[in-house]
Amino acid sequence: MTATLLTDLSDDDYHADPCATPSLSSSIANVLVDRTPLRAWTLHPKLGGEKREPTAALDKGSLTHKLLLGRGADVAIIAFDDFRKKAAQEERDAARAAGQIPVLEAVYEEALAVAEHLRKRIAEMGIEFRGVSEATILWQDGVEGGVIDCRARLDHLIESEGVIYDLKTTRDLDAGVAEKAVANYGYDTQHAAYTRAFEALQPELEGRVRYELIFVEPTLHGDVMLAALDGAFRERGRRRWTAACESWGRCLRENRWPGHGARRVTLSMPGWLLHQEGMA
Repeated sequence: MTATLLTDLSDDDYHADPCATPSLSSSIANVLVDRTPLRAWTLHPKLGGEKREPTAALDKGSLTHKLLLGRGADVAIIAFDDFRKKAAQEERDAARAAGQIPVLEAVYEEALAVAEHLRKRIAEMGIEFRGVSEATILWQDGVEGGVIDCRARLDHLIESEGVIYDLKTTRDLDAGVAEKAVANYGYDTQHAAYTRAFEALQPELEGRVRYELIFVEPTLHGDVMLAALDGAFRERGRRRWTAACESWGRCLRENRWPGHGARRVTLSMPGWLLHQEGMA
């Protein structure tokens, strides 16, 4: 496998896909595995090009990443109390169109204080961001019939030590909640993709890459939890990434992107609702 490390690629250029052919990322891989190739085609920037609608929650997560890691999209401070006025909405939308994070002035001031608090908590855990934040790795992965282009955007990479830190914001640092997040959002697939990317870059470190999730509560009294994935999660992620690579390669070769198709189903009442209705 060939691999390239880019340390100065902008967010916009990364998400537009800098590879020669449509590349596979962990987010598209999760869509392939959990949904359909057609949905993956729809969301890919070089294919369907459908964009995810921005939300306040996404903006808050992006701002936390920017302030803690020092890299990412630029911040546009909106000098209004809220976004109810048309002028504020216009400034917000213009900032997003320019690839910036729109933040109300008061929210930004609080976010700075939150980031300072979280930096101290992270440092107390012995975690030091002494590598490169927002590092991009482009590589080719082997599949049946050839290779596919792949890309990964690592929150923080300490290349000399083979350490990858992935920052996640959460409202609840309970380990059970984090385990559900890994399963629901495919962080194990991300683990497999990022590890695969770094091993392509540094083959001598194969099997020795350390990938850890840093869960943070983005509040003035928030805490931090460092999490590694167990063997079962790592194996699940590896299987999902491998399946996604094969599916992506096949769809590209055949230029065929199947969806669910027209179908008829029977919907069953879930267990929690059966209990709620006294029907269990």
